Amino acid sequence: MTGSRGENRHNLSTFYADPGLLLARQGSPAAGTAAEDFADWVLGLFDGFGGLDVLDAGAGVGRFTTRLIRLADAPRSVVALDLFTSMLEMISSRAGAMPGLGLVNGDIDHLPFRSSAFDLVFANHVLYHLSDIARGLDELGRVLRPSGSLVATTNASEAQVPVIRLHREIAAQTGYGSETDASPFALENGAAILAGHFDHVETHVFTSATRDASGEELVSAYATTGRFQLLVEALGQAAVLDLARTVAARWFETCPDGLSGEVRMAAFVCR
Repeated sequence: MTGSRGENRHNLSTFYADPGLLLARQGSPAAGTAAEDFADWVLGLFDGFGGLDVLDAGAGVGRFTTRLIRLADAPRSVVALDLFTSMLEMISSRAGAMPGLGLVNGDIDHLPFRSSAFDLVFANHVLYHLSDIARGLDELGRVLRPSGSLVATTNASEAQVPVIRLHREIAAQTGYGSETDASPFALENGAAILAGHFDHVETHVFTSATRDASGEELVSAYATTGRFQLLVEALGQAAVLDLARTVAARWFETCPDGLSGEVRMAAFVCR
């Protein structure tokens, strides 16, 4: 994950500098199988990748990068760019010596590539971190070839998954964080933002169910999120965990069979 979200750049460093936290988040019960299924679904929007030069901007732990380079019709080259070298090291360890793979430490605000360098650019769950989304989109568009495509993915702002509901309740109780946590780039507003930079924007929506079987499972999932880390910085880890366990226990008293929710995510394909 890379970007320059001005108000929370420190939080980016404390959370995303540790690839283990992101791996845990993507594999948590709160995410269900959505994180992995979503990546396959996005790639399935395309007929193939053979012969393409691809940029994975804000690659994180390489959820898309590693899939791309292992496809039967893999791209000619895949460059994974991230703000944090620890993420790139994780990708390297997961991918091994894969032909055509490049790892670049850099920022979407100032992409270290020549213009028209890529046929396809991915910006997966990253644009909402940028302090200037318009500048980031200008840079992503600059490095695309005239016939190329940008794929920008994100979440729905009105997420109903228990882990986000838990955060919002704790934020409301303590006065820290955001109760609504509205995203500057989400399913609801993403197409309009992208339309200011691209002639054609297609919106594709992915849905999946999540389930938490116990209060401890829910709290463990919450502890892998950036939202949790923000509150920890303000209140301390013990205090946030105590609040989370109290809220979760109350919820599971009335829902002993578990809590479920619906994940909604978007993939915008722009040309």
